[in-house]
Formats: sequence, structure tokens, C-alpha cells
Amino acid sequence: MAIENTLYSDLDLSLYVPPQSDKDNDVDRDIKILKNAAAVKRSLKHLFFIEQYDVPFDSTMQSSLKALLFEPVSRVIAANIQSSIEFIVKMHEPRVTVLRTDVNINSSGDGYDIELYFSIKSLNRDENLTLLLKRAR
Repeated sequence: MAIENTLYSDLDLSLYVPPQSDKDNDVDRDIKILKNAAAVKRSLKHLFFIEQYDVPFDSTMQSSLKALLFEPVSRVIAANIQSSIEFIVKMHEPRVTVLRTDVNINSSGDGYDIELYFSIKSLNRDENLTLLLKRAR
């Protein structure tokens, strides 16, 4: 088994702690560390939902995905979502190169299925990120 060096790391912001099954085994109850591809994917998800002024002193770092969710579901909005995703990744995530972005209306017609295919430059590896984007009521 090859040992992979950790180039990127991040905290798992879901902060999910599994139910305690064994009081002697508290190691599993720690906050998980995401490494390499998982850390980059988490960073991309975070980028997609940054609002204007969430990042101090950088009003250009924003995504319009939340605003687009309040528009009627259509192919035009799907194209806008696609271009917004590609733009935010190109401008603010230098570790990756976008290979392809697919945005489709989901089967229930109330949101979008997003597939982002990208290459992590320093790992020389292609990855994909799948998201379901829909408005919460």
C-alpha cells in the first residue's frame, strides 16, 4: 500500500460525532481531519456558499448561488449556476483546474444536480464533486 503525503488538510466542518458506543474508545469522538482531495472538495463546497462581505476586506469573493435559487427552475438559471461555479473556482481556488461542470434540473424539478469535474494540480489527480442545490422552505 502506497503512503500518500498530506499536502492539504482541513477540519470536517460538519462536526458530526457518532453516538458513543464504547466509553473506553474516545478516539473516534474527535473532530475529523480531511486530507488532500477531501480537503479540496470541502474548500470548493465552502466557496460555493460564500456571500458578499463574508470575507473581510474582499468584497469580490462571493458566489451568487443562493440568490439564483430564488429564481424559477429553468435551463437558463442552470446555465447561470454553471458559469457562476466555474468563475468562483477559477478566481479563488488556485489548487484546481475545472475540467467540466454539469448542472441539470433534478428529477423532482425543485433544484439542480451539480457535477463538478476538476483536476488537483499538485496531486495530479482528477476528482469530481456532486452537489444537490435546492431551496429550503
